Amino acid sequence: MPESPRDEGRGEPMTAELKQTERGKAYYARFADWLTENGLGHVSSDDFVARPRRGLVLIPEALQPNVDRVNREMYTFVGACRGDRADQGEWQRPADAEKVLLVSLGSSFTEQPAFYRECVEAFGDLPGRYVVLRIGAHVDPAELGDVPGNVDVRTWVPQLAVLKRRGHAPVAGSGPASADGGGGRREPALSR
Repeated sequence: MPESPRDEGRGEPMTAELKQTERGKAYYARFADWLTENGLGHVSSDDFVARPRRGLVLIPEALQPNVDRVNREMYTFVGACRGDRADQGEWQRPADAEKVLLVSLGSSFTEQPAFYRECVEAFGDLPGRYVVLRIGAHVDPAELGDVPGNVDVRTWVPQLAVLKRRGHAPVAGSGPASADGGGGRREPALSR
């Protein structure tokens, strides 16, 4: 199997240990055969899967830890490919809502009923305020107790549709999507 000239000075590829096992050897042999069958016998499996000649980085440069160690000849930071996400649906702001507060912890760590209860207690019944509380799929809305009429509890919300309206404040989980979502519109987010 060909080795990549780009491996020089970078230490062993992450796959080196895997390639020493019987299963790993069999896998890489099948992979090499597949590459050859498809006219790519000159390309190593590591290059094909994990070591591109060029790559696009879909997060903003500011969110990349150790950005000074990124090989700029190989990787170009382009940020998120947002699109309009019209397929996610629209969201209509209630007519009496002067300000909207979107609370969303992202998609990975949403099982936080105590946090959501605190949000309901803190922001519920505030005059002129409307709270969109995205709780994810792992919290039962009943766990939140009594929820005032100005709090809209949802398992999912078309976040960009909410964020594109002016007069809102997002409370976010600080993940890349949340940071980029607010940053892409030059609007601050309160992070949990």
